[in-house]
Amino acid sequence: MEAKNADELMLIGAIRIHANANYNKGWDVVVEAFTDGDILEYLSNADLDLTKALADIQAFIDLRKEMEENCQF
Repeated sequence: MEAKNADELMLIGAIRIHANANYNKGWDVVVEAFTDGDILEYLSNADLDLTKALADIQAFIDLRKEMEENCQF
C-alpha cells in the first residue's frame, strides 16, 4: 500500500512523530519495523482518522507486549 496524496503523507508523518516520541513505550516497533504502507493500512482501516489509527496501533502494541510477557519463563 502506498500513500496517494498529501493528506495521507501528513498522517503517516504524524504517526511517525508520535512513535518517535513514545519509542520507549512500545512504539519502537513502529519506528524500527513499520513501513509507510503498514501505517497507511492502519489509517485506511480507521477511515483516515488519526486518533483511531493511533488507538488501533496502540492495541497492537499492547497485544504484542502481553504476548511477550506470556512467553517469559
